[in-house]
Amino acid sequence: LPWALGGRLAGLALTLLLGLTPAGAALVTVAGGWFGGSRTAGVLAGATALVLLGSALQLPFGAGVRTVRARYGLVTQGWAGWAMDAVRGLALTLVLVLPLVLGLFALTAWSPQRWWLPAAGAAALLTAALSFLHPLLIEPVFNRFSPMPPGALRTALLALAERDGVRVRDVLVADASRRTTALNAYVSGFGATRRIVAYDTLLTAAEPREVELVVAHELGHVKHRDVPVGTVLGAVGAAVAVAVLGLLAAWRPLLDAAGATSPADPRA
Repeated sequence: LPWALGGRLAGLALTLLLGLTPAGAALVTVAGGWFGGSRTAGVLAGATALVLLGSALQLPFGAGVRTVRARYGLVTQGWAGWAMDAVRGLALTLVLVLPLVLGLFALTAWSPQRWWLPAAGAAALLTAALSFLHPLLIEPVFNRFSPMPPGALRTALLALAERDGVRVRDVLVADASRRTTALNAYVSGFGATRRIVAYDTLLTAAEPREVELVVAHELGHVKHRDVPVGTVLGAVGAAVAVAVLGLLAAWRPLLDAAGATSPADPRA
């Protein structure tokens, strides 16, 4: 917990330092200058620099969390594998962030005052889309999945879902043992992407009825509509956050503190 909270506090401190002092503006200016100095270069290079700096800051805290988990026998992955996961996470973050930042600054160039109106709607739609696509695009970056072989357990899990009126696409096994000894299962996605996923550690260590118990709990989240409710709340929260950002970005003292001239300025 101290390592996890420390990482959050360090990230917040870095955000405040770069956002409320000229340091962040200088970083964006220098990074953009390396790639020609255009507005687009400033947006993309600046965003990349911010992501890299934030990721580098989080590395020692992530290593601390891993060390504690290893002390309790929860880690099976070596440091090289942990580092590769960090690289995968960084690459995934850049793939998601850079197009969004480019689109955001295209809207601020279109209208420095009203950009947040379409941006708020886009943020809500993207949140819902990522909830749907997460099992297909993001989960496979970190784990390999294989269909659970036909048999009594798979039949029982599908029967649990049918009894709750939950339509699932498949029952999959995740190779969680590459990283951990922890036992878990979950239901991810919704609609056409919904599937039951069981850790291979759970299937190895638990009795079939215990596996059913864990999966029944996860199906309960679906039965009570926790995923769509969470998605709707996330979409509304994203839209509200962008609207608040739109108000803050028009506040001259905040722009002056950040070293930016307007919301359309890449240094913002």
